[in-house]
Amino acid sequence: MSKKVNVEYGGRNDVLRHIKSVKHSKHEEALKKTNKLQDFFQIGNEEIFQVTKAESLFTLFMAKHNLSFSAADHFTKLVPEMFPDSEIAKKYGCMRTKTMSMIREGYGPYCTAQAAEICQSSYFGLMIDETTDRHVDKQLAILARVFKDGKVVTKFIGMPICNLSTAGDLFSTLDKALRNNRYQSNLKIPWEKVIAFNSDNCSVMKGHRNGVIAKMRAVNPQIVDVGCICHMANLAVGKSLNEALFNVDELICDMVSHFKNSTKRMEKLREFQEFVGVEQQRLLKHCPTRWLSLRKCVERVLKQYSALRSYFGAHCEIDRPRSKVHYIYSQLMNPLLLPWLHFVNTFLEPFYAFNMKFQGEDLLIVDLYSSMERLIKQCMSCLICVPEIKKHAAVTEVPYTDPQKQLSDLELFVGTECRTQLVALEDEASQVQIQQFFSSVRNVQMAAISKMLELFPLASKVLKMVPASDVNQKMSFKPDDIRWLAKELGIFTQPADLDLIHQEWVNLQLDDTPASQSTPAKFWDAMALERYPLLTTLMRAILCIPHSNAATERVFSMLKKIHTEARADLCFETVNALIATKINFSTCCFETELKADLLKNLKKSAKTYNLKHQGAAATSSQISADSNVEMI
Repeated sequence: MSKKVNVEYGGRNDVLRHIKSVKHSKHEEALKKTNKLQDFFQIGNEEIFQVTKAESLFTLFMAKHNLSFSAADHFTKLVPEMFPDSEIAKKYGCMRTKTMSMIREGYGPYCTAQAAEICQSSYFGLMIDETTDRHVDKQLAILARVFKDGKVVTKFIGMPICNLSTAGDLFSTLDKALRNNRYQSNLKIPWEKVIAFNSDNCSVMKGHRNGVIAKMRAVNPQIVDVGCICHMANLAVGKSLNEALFNVDELICDMVSHFKNSTKRMEKLREFQEFVGVEQQRLLKHCPTRWLSLRKCVERVLKQYSALRSYFGAHCEIDRPRSKVHYIYSQLMNPLLLPWLHFVNTFLEPFYAFNMKFQGEDLLIVDLYSSMERLIKQCMSCLICVPEIKKHAAVTEVPYTDPQKQLSDLELFVGTECRTQLVALEDEASQVQIQQFFSSVRNVQMAAISKMLELFPLASKVLKMVPASDVNQKMSFKPDDIRWLAKELGIFTQPADLDLIHQEWVNLQLDDTPASQSTPAKFWDAMALERYPLLTTLMRAILCIPHSNAATERVFSMLKKIHTEARADLCFETVNALIATKINFSTCCFETELKADLLKNLKKSAKTYNLKHQGAAATSSQISADSNVEMI
């Protein structure tokens, strides 16, 4: 509302006269009651803020629990019906397109940007792995192990498409993902901040001449390559079972295949399970690519052994020499199979415990070297006496293959159940068969130890130095050791910095620090930063060395749950945003605190999406109209 006022004669008096007029007073009152345009978009408005928060939290809930986006259509209409007295519920509006936009353009960029900012400013460990050929395009999962808020956590960097599996293509894709953030051009992650690398142990990753690690070290020579310890332990078990008396893998797979997709056979098995009095359970399928899945399969066979033996003994195909049923029954009737299964179960137990520990997300790099040595010594103790093992400073020096040092057959550790079964077989098995049994036990143990000594990074001096991050072990390391570690990792190379870190380590040893019950990560948080600034930077860096590559395997498990047959049309950007949200928002959806800048970005992303699609719809309508004109 505006009016031209002539001030040619009266000047200021004309303006004052107009202000006192009735018409101006009416317009002034009307203007006071009119809402400003910016009020409709102001995030500070409490009601709008609460509506946006409600929409954002439910979107996060859908991403965390792999819910279909179409569920948002019905939920949006259901909210005001469930809460008719709520003004927030009445204004709630977040259907599938808006939900998808908030994840793809809001949560996804925010999560990856937060991870990139951490990697820009501090040292981190890098983990990568490529997907299988399950989909049309293969992708490269990229994760970072970072120090944040007194914890070492895993963050999702991205999962770009990488269809060629050569070392050059993998490195090029990785380099592009670190240097070119698709959302913010200023978030470039420098290679100098990469402290360590972890992946599976295939040659394309670990090749010293032309592998991915070789190309990474051409950019940053100080990168530490540990390798996936879980994968190594699984390889050691696989190698050792090649020396087994029975091919347990093949036997279990044959039995599972026999019952697969046959309800008639399963029902017949249930009758025998009920008859012999065992719990009705299905056999578990052994998958060689799943780390140490064999142990659970063996445990299940042992529980169902009597029922399986009765079932195959009564099968109609038992008299056919070339049938699978005849082979399985002949194996089950072998008197040495049952004690062998008990031995395998006992043999796999320490490997299973080791693998379960290092598949976790906790801070485990401090215990990695000692755990590797302990696992090897545990296997050695089944062959030779413990005093003989303790005579040698290094596990590589223990003469575990020397027959003169090995225990006798009666002293070999094969497990109580196995030993009991062997004693009960004195009348059924010959002495030659028993000797063959124990010979195979020795071969399995020696093969496992040999493979672990070959694969485990026992020669890594950096891993030996990682326990220095535990303040309780500070007296076990000299200042020169810390100087060497800082220089080896390339964190501090200048003489002045090395002298300072030397003095800080001496001060730490002189200080009467109480025995810490917390993790090393908490000790090297803000409190230590004030007194030992350089030492804190070094210790935070070595704590970020990945202890295994299990985190990338979990990404693939997430991918299978997200990209299902029912959601096969999800685009690449949406899948990446969903995984970034699930990993980088580590808290539960109902415990997450959404910051104001994130809420503003989420609201903006929904608006941008709507405008984009409205524009596309208008263009489509115009094209359709033009086509109709031409047809006329």
